[in-house]
Amino acid sequence: MGGGLNKFDVKKNKFTYYTDKEGLPNNVVYAVVPDKSGYFWLNTNHGLCRFNPINGACVNYDVKDGLQSYEYNGGAQCRTHNGEIFFGGMNGFNLFAPDEIPNRQIPPRPVITSFRIFNELNYREYFNGDTIQLNYSDNFFSFEFASLDLSNGSNLFYEFKLENVNKYWIKTDADHRLSEFTNIAPGVYKFRVKSSSTNYFGESEETVITLIILPPWWQTWTFRILLAFTIILIIVYIVRTQLKRIRRKNEIERTMLEMEKKIFDTERKALRLQMNPHFIFNTLNAIQYFIFQNDKLSANKYISMFSKLIRQILINSQQNTILLRDYLTALELYIELELLRFENLFDFKISVFPDDSILDYQIPSMILQPYVENAIRHGLIHRKEKGMLQITVRKEEAGRILCSIEDNGIGREKAEEIRLKTKPDHQSLGTQITESRLRLINKLYGSEMFINTFDLTDSKGNPIGTKVELNIPVMEK
Repeated sequence: MGGGLNKFDVKKNKFTYYTDKEGLPNNVVYAVVPDKSGYFWLNTNHGLCRFNPINGACVNYDVKDGLQSYEYNGGAQCRTHNGEIFFGGMNGFNLFAPDEIPNRQIPPRPVITSFRIFNELNYREYFNGDTIQLNYSDNFFSFEFASLDLSNGSNLFYEFKLENVNKYWIKTDADHRLSEFTNIAPGVYKFRVKSSSTNYFGESEETVITLIILPPWWQTWTFRILLAFTIILIIVYIVRTQLKRIRRKNEIERTMLEMEKKIFDTERKALRLQMNPHFIFNTLNAIQYFIFQNDKLSANKYISMFSKLIRQILINSQQNTILLRDYLTALELYIELELLRFENLFDFKISVFPDDSILDYQIPSMILQPYVENAIRHGLIHRKEKGMLQITVRKEEAGRILCSIEDNGIGREKAEEIRLKTKPDHQSLGTQITESRLRLINKLYGSEMFINTFDLTDSKGNPIGTKVELNIPVMEK
């Protein structure tokens, strides 16, 4: 019924079945007739088969061997007393003596009938044991093969494999005698092919062709050695460059440390100027005066202002940058205490443009007070009438702040004449220290802070005061 041949093992209670995959000519088996030698003869819908029940080997016969037809009928079989076997089919019956049928021979060794690279025929003949050498780009190739058996060619089966590519043998029949291989990596391979047939016993000898696919130049040992040498040179170069970069970085850090030390020194000097002993002494004297005058309200007011100023100066001195709001608060305290000292000889005004939002910007600490001090001490206190100190903070474009300190004092030239007469040996260091500190900050952080000083004159060229402008970039905290 198309299930092939079934063998039942009584002891194991198990069936084993054989089909055309195991070598039968067809899966429709009508009868099983044993001969004297122990072989089973099977009649099928595609010829006769001699089956070895021990190892399952099959030898098949068809019309080319003299059979009346390919197809046989069920119930049309018989073995005589002398061992001859009858099988009836579509065109009569066959009678034969099993012992008189000659054994099949081993099929001939296959030969390579063609070799193609990218489907282009290579006209050279190849024999067993030959070697084919290809470039790495010729990695699409095919073999065509055949066993030279003119009488049994259609019943032949082939098995082939390319070692290191195919793990198992690949089976094919006489109508498909072509093996194709694509995208094979460089290396050494062996192509093996052998043939077999149901009409033969055993397999043919193998035909072996050695195949060498050369690697590209970048996969050769010469290139690898050169590449390794180049990589070593690159690594050496990178290491040396990195060492130079580290040394350069260390030099830069050392330079920056030196500059920061200088900035620290200038900040310390600036702090000393802000904590000027004469200023402190004179302020305390003024406070003492109010106490002697029994003006407790004024004394308490100025003691509170003085303590706030000292505390704010100490807090500001601990940071490189501070909020503009905090700095102006300390500056206002300082000016009010100076007013106490100089008995309200001038008025002052601090203006912020365009609005109070710029008070949240960060600026370097301790940079405005020296110029305010100069305006008071060298300009305003020498006026006969009451003077005016105007401090303006204005937001500029590109994140900059313009701080302007303007007084209507006697001017720098007149102030210098007075200094030479009264204190010829005294040198004012406040502005010099501040300018030196700003230069160091510019150099260290790559910023651009600069100071401009203007002598103010009237229409006749007479001095009417001094104006100092500090252009400061907004800084990060």
